[in-house]
Amino acid sequence: MPRPDPKRVEKLAQDKKLVARLRRRLSSVSWFMGILCENIARRANHEDDCKGRFFETRFACRECTDLNALLVCGSTWT
Repeated sequence: MPRPDPKRVEKLAQDKKLVARLRRRLSSVSWFMGILCENIARRANHEDDCKGRFFETRFACRECTDLNALLVCGSTWT
């Protein structure tokens, strides 16, 4: 990973609005999880050679029409 340019860091640190926005983001667990999931999704999409939302084609909703279907769906989570 390349080291940050000290001059650029200093310039960015002087931008008070940017610093405030980054502090808000860094203190938000939701923002962190979103960035983390985006990274995982991009890598998985690259591996699967597909595009779109991460869960779009991998996991689809299925209607459980009777008790047997519900038991089958429940048993796949164990």
